[in-house]
Amino acid sequence: MSVNGQKFSAKRGDVLLDAALVNGIEIPHDCRAGQCGTCELRVLKGLTFGGDGGEAGTVRACQARVITDLELLVEPVPDIVTTRGIVTGLRPLAPDVVEVRISLAKPVEYLPGQYYKFRFRGFPARCFSPTAPMTPEKSDGGIRLHVRVVPGGRVSSSFGGQIAIGHPVRLEGPFGTAYLRPNLPNRLVLIGSGTGFAPIWAIAEAALLENPLRKIVMIPAAKTYESLYMGPAARRLRYHPGVIILPVADHAPPNVTVRRGRPTDHMPALTPDDIVYACGAPPMVEAIKAKAAEAGASFYADPFVAQGDDTYEGLLAWALDQLCHFGSPIARPLLEKPKQQQTEAQEAKPARRPRSPLRQQTEEAVPTAPPRQQARPPQRLALPAPDRVDMQPRAEDRPAPPPPARDPVGRPQPDLGPPMEIFPPLRAHSQRPQRRPTSLQEALDDVQAEETLPPPPPRPHRPQPHPRQLPPPPRAQHAEEARPRPMRQPQPPARPRPPQTPVDPESPHYAGAQLSDLIEFARQHGRIAK
Repeated sequence: MSVNGQKFSAKRGDVLLDAALVNGIEIPHDCRAGQCGTCELRVLKGLTFGGDGGEAGTVRACQARVITDLELLVEPVPDIVTTRGIVTGLRPLAPDVVEVRISLAKPVEYLPGQYYKFRFRGFPARCFSPTAPMTPEKSDGGIRLHVRVVPGGRVSSSFGGQIAIGHPVRLEGPFGTAYLRPNLPNRLVLIGSGTGFAPIWAIAEAALLENPLRKIVMIPAAKTYESLYMGPAARRLRYHPGVIILPVADHAPPNVTVRRGRPTDHMPALTPDDIVYACGAPPMVEAIKAKAAEAGASFYADPFVAQGDDTYEGLLAWALDQLCHFGSPIARPLLEKPKQQQTEAQEAKPARRPRSPLRQQTEEAVPTAPPRQQARPPQRLALPAPDRVDMQPRAEDRPAPPPPARDPVGRPQPDLGPPMEIFPPLRAHSQRPQRRPTSLQEALDDVQAEETLPPPPPRPHRPQPHPRQLPPPPRAQHAEEARPRPMRQPQPPARPRPPQTPVDPESPHYAGAQLSDLIEFARQHGRIAK
């Protein structure tokens, strides 16, 4: 096998893309599911099975299997790189479409119609196709995106909120094979639904810059008339005589120049020389692909596939689902059998294990416990209201006086008398029954009776002893104090220090002299100023 002159070996039945990557042959690829078309290449010689491309004589390497010796050709495309940028502009184009401008750290190279993987910080990666400005503006070196806002979407619904101006983004690419082939005079049929107009408009502008007289039939489509946001681009194309624009909408007012229906209903008659580009929902792309194949025209597509979380549990489940989609009689029972088993397991009741005769006799001999009664809520007891409220306990209800306090040695403490009364005794509330007046006159009588009560007797004055008159408490004998202390050993007397005498520097004892002696000697002989 050879790809662009690079030869390698593979076994019959191997996937073409896997065989090339194992042998170190780089083939551009992205999804590995046959959807993006990035790995599409042309077969010059040989035979493969499966993975037919959009154009006759092309295959998708991720789906094609090797049958015979092959000679393949990969069209030259820009290398896949990764760069960074920031969001510099957000502008609504329609009720459900927003234009996103991104400034890049370094320029990128891509072909009109290719797409990138954009990963906004804190969000999952999404694929968008860069497009050209719909109004004549000076290029700033960045890229523009047309994003349809999906309600509840993790990325599209965050534009203008969590994703604002200055938000960092990382992009990887370019990918895709639905790009403009340069230096061709063939008529272009460009069909895009919704934000699929973005790559279609980039292809149209690049083709007209290359040849202003090139014939182009553009069919932008949308569900509603308000979603047709490509008015400024259509006004730019009206100055080119070879361009025909046929806007289509499912629902549109009666007094507008917009056709109603589906894009496939308004396609022109195709010829083998036409080049058809389609971008949008997969059902529309498949319908246009069938018409192009019937007419023998070249076809390139960039279908919009849902980019949410994967709904398949694994690769085997995805493969079985794909086989069932094409009507395989082998895969359908394999896919439906686990679901049937799961349903039966949910409906079936767990069978009880049979009991042994000995266990059955034991359970019959043991009496069963009575059914457990439910706990009743606690009931509040209705107690009669007292006729009199005593704020102080009676003499017979008072507790016995505590024994006289003693110190730790056991000697009794001096009696300081009863404790002082902090609160004065109650007067009226304890001398008459508590009742509620039923009339104003009774209330006035109670107030007058309260004012005529005699004042309480004065409290007797009990002189308190002065703190100095109290006997000092005995010192507690602890275990540590009872323990005999060791006697301190006598210290030897200090040696007398010999008197300090100045030493002559010229004497042999100069080296052992102290610093103070040397300083004093230097001052006496005028050796130092201070």
